[in-house]
Amino acid sequence: MKTKADWTSQRVRETFLSYFESKGHQRVASSSLVPAEDPTLLFTNAGMNQFKDVFLGREARPYSRAASAQKCVRAGGKHNDLDNVGYTARHQTFFEMLGNFSFGDYFKTDAIAFAWELVTSPAWYGLDPSRLFATVYRDDDEAAALWERYLPKERILRFGEKDNFWAMGDTGPCGPCSELHYDQGPSVPGDALPNGAGDRVMEIWNLVFMQFERDGEGKLTPLPKPSVDTGAGLERITAILQGKNNNFDTDLFAPILARISELSGKGFAGGMAEADAPFRVVADHVRAATMLISDGVLPSNEGRGYVLRRILRRALRYGRRLGLGIDRPFLHELVPPVLAVFEGIYFDPATAGEGGSIARVLRDEEARFARTMSAGADRVGEAISDLRRKGEEALSGETVFRFYDTHGIPLELIEELALDEGVKVDRAGFERELEEARTRSKAGSKFEAGEALLPLDRVDPSWETEFRGYPEDDFVRLEGARVLALFEVTPAGTAEGPAARLGRGAEGLAVLDRTVFYPEGGGQVSDVGSLAWPGGRAEVLSAHKGINGRFVQHRVRVEEGTLVAGGSVALEVAEWTRRRTQANHTGTHLLHAALRKVLGEGVRQMGSLVAPDRLRFDYAVSHVPSAADLAAIERLVNEEVLRDVPVAKEVTSMDEARARGAMMFFGEKYGERVRVVDVPGFSTELCGGCHVGRTGEIGAFKILSDRGLAAGVRRIEAVTSLNAVERLGRDEQLLAELSETVQAAAEELPVKLRELTQRLREQEKEIARLKVALAVEGGSGARADGEADVTDVGGTKVLVREVPALPMNELRNLADTFRGKLGSGVVLLGTSSEGKVTLLAAVTPDLTARVSADELAKAMAPIVGGRGGGKADLAQAGGKDAARIAEALGAGLARARERLAPAG
Repeated sequence: MKTKADWTSQRVRETFLSYFESKGHQRVASSSLVPAEDPTLLFTNAGMNQFKDVFLGREARPYSRAASAQKCVRAGGKHNDLDNVGYTARHQTFFEMLGNFSFGDYFKTDAIAFAWELVTSPAWYGLDPSRLFATVYRDDDEAAALWERYLPKERILRFGEKDNFWAMGDTGPCGPCSELHYDQGPSVPGDALPNGAGDRVMEIWNLVFMQFERDGEGKLTPLPKPSVDTGAGLERITAILQGKNNNFDTDLFAPILARISELSGKGFAGGMAEADAPFRVVADHVRAATMLISDGVLPSNEGRGYVLRRILRRALRYGRRLGLGIDRPFLHELVPPVLAVFEGIYFDPATAGEGGSIARVLRDEEARFARTMSAGADRVGEAISDLRRKGEEALSGETVFRFYDTHGIPLELIEELALDEGVKVDRAGFERELEEARTRSKAGSKFEAGEALLPLDRVDPSWETEFRGYPEDDFVRLEGARVLALFEVTPAGTAEGPAARLGRGAEGLAVLDRTVFYPEGGGQVSDVGSLAWPGGRAEVLSAHKGINGRFVQHRVRVEEGTLVAGGSVALEVAEWTRRRTQANHTGTHLLHAALRKVLGEGVRQMGSLVAPDRLRFDYAVSHVPSAADLAAIERLVNEEVLRDVPVAKEVTSMDEARARGAMMFFGEKYGERVRVVDVPGFSTELCGGCHVGRTGEIGAFKILSDRGLAAGVRRIEAVTSLNAVERLGRDEQLLAELSETVQAAAEELPVKLRELTQRLREQEKEIARLKVALAVEGGSGARADGEADVTDVGGTKVLVREVPALPMNELRNLADTFRGKLGSGVVLLGTSSEGKVTLLAAVTPDLTARVSADELAKAMAPIVGGRGGGKADLAQAGGKDAARIAEALGAGLARARERLAPAG
């Protein structure tokens, strides 16, 4: 009999998968956390996500039973609000969902029998049956009767739609679900029945029975092939089998928590101790961040990157409660224990560079957050000063939310600074603003999948398009394709039909039985070209896979004649459009391989674009490539091009492709059978795109640019084939024009341009010096100390002057010069350049208690149509009305008189 110590999380995961393999299920690897199969999702959040198209009938697989351990992230919503993580025993941002699936194979009887055997049999998990409850939908008598084979009636409870009914959406597949709950005993706080308060009775497995199709009116129609989708939380089952009352005390978190304890010098008590909350938050969030970054998500201010940034910054805030992150970054030091937990599951021990690239992203983001904290304190301090000047007592909810959302300043920091200054914070107003922002975020969180596809209810299940673009050397023309269906595209972009015909000038969608037009996918843009028939011609604008993946819809515009449904057409792809695209696609593979050879195996592909005119490759790397690195990369690719080796393409199993070390592109979805594109000895990748027959067809490869996109992520753009030749021609023309302009040979241009640039800089400095001298002199007849422009206000000197156009730094220097000459006084300066007005107010330190430069700038600004402000000794204003500079300076002088005039 297995003991608690025997039940490692790896064993729990493997036991689940092995059990279902023994029941005829195909073991399917976890898909990415970035859901390629469902662009409407922010992150993969359930095991069924990767099978959604199978359940909807859009995709066929060679098996009808499957089991998986799926990586998931939930970082929002009422069931897993980020602020709850760390304070409950079972909520995680990143978690694993164990699941078994039936695609029209078995149904309730077997699903319930499988669940019961796996959970209770001593040969498998061996949980005590007397601790188990089952819940069913209120009128699902079938499921209730099946559970009675294993449980007494009093341990089978019925609940309503909220707890025990599942739907994919407002319409579509849906059905009752049945849950297994485990009673952890009276030592765990909570109710002694399922769906009650507390964690005592905990759901461990949900069995969803996809039994009906719901229409727009809510009517339920039985599905012809009912299916099963189940989900069991790995963390929860592991906790039970290891005898823990919460997920954080399991071996899934232990190495991470141990490292946090080591870094902080503080002990982790366990058992959901209140003082451990910062440990739990940091451990959970660094797991989520590591897994997200591994799957290509990077911190940013929008979409998935914004959620990742929120997770990281919450981890950093809680780390500070443990004394971490104050003197030096710490999150990157937690990556190794996360990798150790998932070694051999999601991380290959041989890929040593991956941990380094993840750690670098975390370190860079932590440094950015430290800068935000420093700048944030300044911003909040300025807001509090402004508040006091207005005589107010509380920072508004709107102001606090702006600091929190726009500038990333933690609410805790804002509240601490306000408390220190004796100022209140409108927390209720902040919460309202936050809730409104969440509502807006939900409304805008769906990711569009490009061109609109024909909806499923317009699709004939019999449509199937054979792609005849392989082999790629037989692509120019295809005769005899049949038009299966036509739809007219309205000016609003919607598809109307089906239509019997499309006349001249009409745009529409054409579904064909065969095609040579590559449908957009895998980073490669779609082909363009033409359809022709006797007496007619249509331009093919784009091609996309249909919603079920079995047909291709072609966006067409009829140029001549009438395109008729059922008719026969000839297809033609512009020869050099395809040849350039193929050269760029194979060139992208060679570039990927060369990057890894020169910069290290830690380089990871983050995205790509293959078009006829260029290729673009985004990659994660640990350092900025030098010019020498880029030259070496370019040379490696061109050497492989000049070797003119054959490019092999073969369809094989996913397991065989992995065994051959094939690289996989980020964000792409792969089936059980995959196409391997191989440049022998140099590059092996999974790819369904179009490629050259031999590397020599690429002609030449030239890097155009390499630039940073985000922390640790860069983008290379390059050209090949005729594009490289055309680029060379343009560069030669540009060099010839430059040579003629500066009267120097091409090889002399660098020296000549440096000389001209140096001369220009020297002249600009001389012009700036003369401008300042002229401003100091104040024109003919003025004295060098500026006395001609000085007004005496109650014994205080106020200098007012409009000066020639000067950059802001020179204007500040000029103000300092005048303050020095005055010794004690006020300086008001105005200038304009290209219609933009700059005003400056400067006050010597001995006078700031009587008159503030900030106040003077604000008095001048409205007159020139702008705004202004700053500190008590130096402030500036801007505007657009240069004709009123003198008037604005006069207003500044008037305000100075008010403040400096003797009392009485």
